[in-house]
Amino acid sequence: MRQRLDGRQVPSRSLTHAELARAILAVCAVAAMSDQRHHGCAVVLLQSGRKDPRVHRFHERRGFEAGLWLGYVAHPVTGWP
Repeated sequence: MRQRLDGRQVPSRSLTHAELARAILAVCAVAAMSDQRHHGCAVVLLQSGRKDPRVHRFHERRGFEAGLWLGYVAHPVTGWP
């Protein structure tokens, strides 16, 4: 335990914002996949536009495989309604 400036005691090992965000995302990913499997889904598809390798490692650690399907994006054309 360590003491904060306001006198309250806090654990000496606190999570950083990034660590907390990763933990929350991990719980959400596991819960979503569990729910889908409970409802009989054979495949869970995740789409991500992120190019950051850390994001890909995060998903791979949770059982996703990169590159099994190919997706396309259509960008708006200037002057198109």
